Amino acid sequence: MASVNFDPTGPRQEIPPASVYGDKGPIGLRIATGGAGQTGLLRALAEAFIADFLKGRPTTIPFRIAWLATDTSISFNALATGAADVSITYHPCSESIALAQGIATRRVYAWRDCFMLVGPRSNPADLPTDQKLGVRELFALLFQAAVASAGQGDGKEVRFLSRYDKSANNIRESTIWASIGCTLWAEPVSGWYHRYVAFPFQALRAASKLGEYTLVDRGTWCAIEAEVRTEMKVFKEAVVENENDELLNPAHALLGARARDDNLGVEFLEWIAKEEGGQSVIKRFEVNGVVLHSPAPKHEKAEKLVKVRGKL
Repeated sequence: MASVNFDPTGPRQEIPPASVYGDKGPIGLRIATGGAGQTGLLRALAEAFIADFLKGRPTTIPFRIAWLATDTSISFNALATGAADVSITYHPCSESIALAQGIATRRVYAWRDCFMLVGPRSNPADLPTDQKLGVRELFALLFQAAVASAGQGDGKEVRFLSRYDKSANNIRESTIWASIGCTLWAEPVSGWYHRYVAFPFQALRAASKLGEYTLVDRGTWCAIEAEVRTEMKVFKEAVVENENDELLNPAHALLGARARDDNLGVEFLEWIAKEEGGQSVIKRFEVNGVVLHSPAPKHEKAEKLVKVRGKL
C-alpha cells in the first residue's frame, strides 16, 4: 500500500474532525483511524492521555485531541499530507514502507484485534461452526456454495459482503480470496460478491439485515447493537496469542513526519505503549460488557525515532 507522493514542504491538507476529545484548549493532536473511533476506544485513550499529560504540569496549556475518521489507506495519506499527526493503522507491511519513505518517523504496537468470519444464523453455505477449518478452507466452501446457489432466490442464495473501501478489512479479505485463486472483483464481477463501501458498523448492520457473510473485526462485532449479532453467527476468529494467525489484526500507532507538534506526538506514542498508560486503558476498555482488545505483546519495542526529539 502506498500513500500519495510525500512532499515535506508541500501545502498541508485538512480533514474535518469526526469528533474532538477534551474539555478545553486548542487541538494539540490529530489522530487518523477508523474503527477505534467508532467503538469509543480512541475517546477513552485520548481523555486518559490528556489527563496524564497535564498532571503535574500546572503551567501547561490544556489541549484537545481530534479524531479524523479514516480507513487504513487514507490514514497513510493523512500523514503524508500533514492532515494528521498520528495514525492508528492495521497493515504492518505498509507501515514499514511509510517509515522507510520518511512519511512516519516512529511506530509502536498499540493493541491486538482480530478479524472474524461471520454470517447469517441460517447458514445457507452450511459452513462448519467448530472452528477446526482454517479461514482459507472456509472461504473456499463459501465460493462453492455461492456459485451453486446463484439464482435460487427464496433466501437460499449465498452472498459475501465486502467493504470494498481499501480499509485493512477490505485488504485482508481480498488477500484471503486471492490466496485461493479468487479475484471476485475482476471482470466479469461475481454477482454474489456484494461491494458495499462503508465504515465497519454500517457494513456489519447491512450484512446482518441482508443475510450475507462478511469479515469483521472483533472490536466492531462486540460493540455493535445486540440485535445485529443476534441474526448472525461466528464461523472463524483468530487465536490472539498466535502471532502468525491469518486473522490477527495488529494495531500500530505511527508518528507522522509532518506532525504539527512532534514532541506531543512522541509523548502519545510512548504513553500508549506503557503498561501504566495506554495499555491499562486498553485492558479495561469494555463495550457491552466485553473487553474489545488485547494489549500489545510485551516483547514489542518501538522503532528507533528518526528525528531528534526536542524537550517539552
